[in-house]
Amino acid sequence: MLQNFNSMSEYMQLLLPENIILSYKGPITTSLISGLSQEIQMKFKDNPRINRKLTSIYMELAQNIFYYSVEINQFGESDKVGMIVVSRDEDNFYLITGNLIQTQQGDFLKQQAEKINSLDVESLRKYRLEIVEAPINPQSKGAGVGLIKACLVSENPVGVNIQIIDENLSFYTIIIKIKK
Repeated sequence: MLQNFNSMSEYMQLLLPENIILSYKGPITTSLISGLSQEIQMKFKDNPRINRKLTSIYMELAQNIFYYSVEINQFGESDKVGMIVVSRDEDNFYLITGNLIQTQQGDFLKQQAEKINSLDVESLRKYRLEIVEAPINPQSKGAGVGLIKACLVSENPVGVNIQIIDENLSFYTIIIKIKK
């Protein structure tokens, strides 16, 4: 389910109201990123391992939206727009993000996720160092290491779905699972 979202019904189960811990859709600003980070830390203050993992992964994925979303809030500051959800089931917590991207980016992002998911821990660490030294995407503001870090911290593969809207826009969803 996580890698290709083969079962939309399973994915939607994560978004049932009783499973949602935190949900946000709207402009992503630096102050919002900070505020949601504090909210996650408060909700998981009694579980330091989950707190650390969720906060770290959240920061990476929220920054991805901040940098790369092509949807712009037209009120005020023209901020990037995206969605962030923290959800759970019996065995796991999930961090889910989504934002609009240019359709032409979709293949590259899917290939990156497939490559990341194919690597073991040591290979992921080496790959992260490689792309920091020689970024694979020169337009990337973070050298493309966010998904690698999310995989390493969560100790799980990254789930990616790209829903083509039209020839220009697609909706890019990332889902990261963290074992309770």
